Amino acid sequence: MIMEIGKYNTLRIARRVDFGLYLADADGNEVLLPTRYVPDAAQEGDELTVFVYHDNEGRPIATTDRPAATVGEFARIRVRQVAAAGAFLEWGLMKDLLVPFREQKNPHAGRAVAHRLRLSGPHHPARRRLRPHR
Repeated sequence: MIMEIGKYNTLRIARRVDFGLYLADADGNEVLLPTRYVPDAAQEGDELTVFVYHDNEGRPIATTDRPAATVGEFARIRVRQVAAAGAFLEWGLMKDLLVPFREQKNPHAGRAVAHRLRLSGPHHPARRRLRPHR
């Protein structure tokens, strides 16, 4: 099964590096699971269920943290901050979700808003970004 951005994936531990584990899907596509999320007993060849999303530089990254929602799901998510680019939603992962102003109404920090998560951007899965959708 191919790795899906914005979803839980069961991936095989391909190799260990100083900064975490590389996990691979059945097609050999790899994603980094940073050290902070690596289970103590994890061994090469084991399978782990992880959530895959994009880091701040747009690279796919894995985590064992659980987000408030996955692609296609609805959730009430708290607005952490409103900035020039839009509102940042606190959804349970290190990287907050950015909601551009054109996709929201009257955002306020501290307020919970309902959103359905979707992928946006080019159609190639490795380039798509996870975004909330009204």
